[in-house]
Amino acid sequence: MLKALAELCEVDLVTIKNIIEYYPLFRRQNEHCPALCLDLTCYLNGAKEIYDRLKAEPSLIGDSLSEVTASACVGHCYAAPVLKLSEETFCRVIAEFIP
Repeated sequence: MLKALAELCEVDLVTIKNIIEYYPLFRRQNEHCPALCLDLTCYLNGAKEIYDRLKAEPSLIGDSLSEVTASACVGHCYAAPVLKLSEETFCRVIAEFIP
């Protein structure tokens, strides 16, 4: 199927695969569900531990947390790790403060 799409668009297969892998980062998540950045800077600053805690205990922040998702970079690498909820961005989230 991808090969046919590449031929139809007159581009190579690698270009099609790169587009398919890149654009899911722009999918709009449910804006009321928390999204924790798990890209490199946030990951190195403890985002994985925070993500695991929030997945294990959805009640920590509220009902919406049951659908906590991993997010691609949100552009606040200087303040990693970053948690987005609705239109709010929470920076420098610390795992130790999560019960």
